Amino acid sequence: MRRLAAWSVLLALAVGCAPAAPPPTAQVLPAGLAVRAEEGVDRVALLDPEGRPVLTRRLPAPTDEVVLDWAWPRAGTWTAEVTTARGPHRLPLQVEAPAPPLVARVEAPLGQDPVPLVDGLALELPLVDGRPAPVALTVRAVRPGPVEVQLGDERQQAVLSAGERLTVQATVGLPTALRVEGGGLSLQGRVLPQDTRLADLARDLSISSVVLPADAEGRADLSRPAGRVALPAAWWRTLQEGLGLGQRGRDPWAPWAHVGVQVDNRSEQPRNVLVRLAVQDEEGRPAPAFAPRAREGTTSAGAVQALLRVPARGSARATLPLFVDEGLLPVEVARSQTWTRTVEVLPLGLPDAVATDRQPLYVSRGSTVASLGLVAAVAAALAGTAMLLRWGPRWLGRARTSELMTISLFGSLTFLVGAVGRLLTVGLATVLGPFATFLTALVDDALRYTLLATLICLLPRPGTASLAVLVGWLLSGFVLGTFSPTDLLFVGGRVLWLELCLWLVGATRGAAWLDQAPWRRWLRLGLGLGLASVLASATGLVLHVTLYRLFLAGWYVAAVLALPGFLYVLLAVGLAVPFAHSLRQVQR
Repeated sequence: MRRLAAWSVLLALAVGCAPAAPPPTAQVLPAGLAVRAEEGVDRVALLDPEGRPVLTRRLPAPTDEVVLDWAWPRAGTWTAEVTTARGPHRLPLQVEAPAPPLVARVEAPLGQDPVPLVDGLALELPLVDGRPAPVALTVRAVRPGPVEVQLGDERQQAVLSAGERLTVQATVGLPTALRVEGGGLSLQGRVLPQDTRLADLARDLSISSVVLPADAEGRADLSRPAGRVALPAAWWRTLQEGLGLGQRGRDPWAPWAHVGVQVDNRSEQPRNVLVRLAVQDEEGRPAPAFAPRAREGTTSAGAVQALLRVPARGSARATLPLFVDEGLLPVEVARSQTWTRTVEVLPLGLPDAVATDRQPLYVSRGSTVASLGLVAAVAAALAGTAMLLRWGPRWLGRARTSELMTISLFGSLTFLVGAVGRLLTVGLATVLGPFATFLTALVDDALRYTLLATLICLLPRPGTASLAVLVGWLLSGFVLGTFSPTDLLFVGGRVLWLELCLWLVGATRGAAWLDQAPWRRWLRLGLGLGLASVLASATGLVLHVTLYRLFLAGWYVAAVLALPGFLYVLLAVGLAVPFAHSLRQVQR
């Protein structure tokens, strides 16, 4: 146990001593400034060479990249003051020349990363099977004045204010001239179409994985069943809303989950593509229950889409929102219908997909196991509370003062071990997330069950375990302020399962079993505490699922019940039996 505690401390220290994020960086643009920081930028201030502030931007939320428009009036050493979560940073900026009167960028095809227009630019435009593609030429005025923009036969003139933009679009299938004039500056270039076969794109681009449900970063959400939309039962949602129990406000415009799509590129050129997500019913029509609610990035066919740049010989991941209207998915519809989730990768400006992934999408509404488990959990909590009210005064009255002191001592130790264990393993919980319980339970639950098993060996009678649990619960509530209305459900159920299972295996019906062989003592006490732990963990998981709207995968529930719920308890009892035997020898 000392080694486990030492390893936990070392892991927590390792997490605390992990290398910090690199400092922010700033890049001088011809008519602006780009600031990047992995930990997020909160505020940017620009100071001129004399140290006077000339521009300040405060972000509503930290973001990893900020681009500011700024017309550099003169060359020199400027300063950017960047504020992140780690504090302020001063970044020197070397400005080589004043800002030009205007800045022009070309999108070829439309939606591609903009390319700055410099005089003499020859920009290749990939055309799939020779079909023309839209191109956009955008000019931003750095200083006010007249501007003329020409893209092929399309030409526009305007008088722009500082910061104002003018965009010209055209469908290009042949070599096309680019021209921008304004403020004494003249820029010219050409767009050169290059024929690309659709079959070549289909060979180079592929969908390697689709993760559903996923988080906002496109990573798998392990707390929910994979490939399935799991919704709570309608009757339970109505009961929650009526009683205000466990109900948390949810933004109706927020997605139910996200879908992570990874696209691989086997070519030697980076590709900009459109990734599209749609859900159809059994007749192939857009499913109203999954219609997107956000206007940006949606199509008239009920699909959501996002632009993605896939590097050469690399891969990139797109994250698309999945909207669910629970009101259109009653139980009978969820059980009788199957939907199809379709993910497509399309070249920019073309309707033909070069990669497609279709999988059935199932919807489960409510859970019979969870409903029955909820009834059992509430019944166990009520029975455990009634047992305490009925037998608690008798247990206290029949016990000697020394025995009550022993119970209080072990109950206090269980609280102390639990609090210290959670403190030592907080680093693991941060790193491992939902999997942390498989390691933290070795320090937390295992030590608490070791103390509880030792106490039962010293005082093998009804009420010993319950009184120790109550002492630990009261200390946790008064010291840490963890009291909540749901405690009656969790504590009452644990009291019932402990007393019932220990009585069934004979651990609290007499002390004769303490004189048996060590392995028989371990087996009797291990079965009693192990079964009680499994039942308490199962009802606890059901309560968390129903009260706090959690979605737990079946394999995760089985692993929690098998390892921390049962196996760790057997290991704890194995440590407690010889220790308790030595204490009984001293007691005699």
